[in-house]
Amino acid sequence: MKPFTIASLSICLAFASAGRTYSAADDIVFASVASLHQNGLNGAIVKGTKPANTGDWPATLYAQVEPGSHCTATIVGPQAVLLAAHCVPSKGTFSIVVDQVTFHARCTIAPGWLKDESDDYAMCAVDGQPFPVPAESISTTIEAVKVGTQLLIAGFGCNDRYQNGSGTFRIGHAPVVRLPNVKDANYVFDKNSVVTQGSQSICPGDSGGGAYLETQSATGTHRVIVAVNSRVDLSKLTSYLSSMATPDAVGFLNNWMKTNNQKICGLGAQNGCRN
Repeated sequence: MKPFTIASLSICLAFASAGRTYSAADDIVFASVASLHQNGLNGAIVKGTKPANTGDWPATLYAQVEPGSHCTATIVGPQAVLLAAHCVPSKGTFSIVVDQVTFHARCTIAPGWLKDESDDYAMCAVDGQPFPVPAESISTTIEAVKVGTQLLIAGFGCNDRYQNGSGTFRIGHAPVVRLPNVKDANYVFDKNSVVTQGSQSICPGDSGGGAYLETQSATGTHRVIVAVNSRVDLSKLTSYLSSMATPDAVGFLNNWMKTNNQKICGLGAQNGCRN
């Protein structure tokens, strides 16, 4: 099974946005979903998903990368952004607007992605002042996610298999059915994907958004990003999420921090983190 373009809508895997890379560069602008002012109460629950209260997700970003095509990204450090490799513009740069402040991002794509679609992640650094919102954290703990673990998946994409409803930030939950580098005849084999399947899946426009592990404590709900939304089989509501805990991902994140003199929440950053 090979990836297909959304226009063909076959039963094979699609990237969860309408293309693989984008030719436009500096004119792409990501903005915080907080600017959408969704209160989380309006809109029907569809296939287990619901419109989120965007005030709870200020570090989540969205952009129209081509007419009718969207991507999602996440602030994961004082000056760091995580997204899908296939959402990065061809020149590797884009703008970000948060609280009416404009930032300019320079991105590095995971080096294995061109040969392995499950290496579908990239990190971007911004110059100047830190982001004015608390960043989400990344977990690279491989033991944290098991088969049966419920993940929260979030994004700005559509809400049905016919790709209707994009343009609203939604959240939903789905159980893990396969771990990275595990062969299972029911799913496409790859080295780096956590696979979920249930009543909720990612959808075109969700690419680059975070898949979160939530835990409860006396102080409330704690969430960490454990994977990046990458590909989907809409016919089976099966999501392929690029894990942050594989050797490929851990090596990439550590090298990116060293090369760019940056810190990531959950991996050493002490300031500017949500949790």
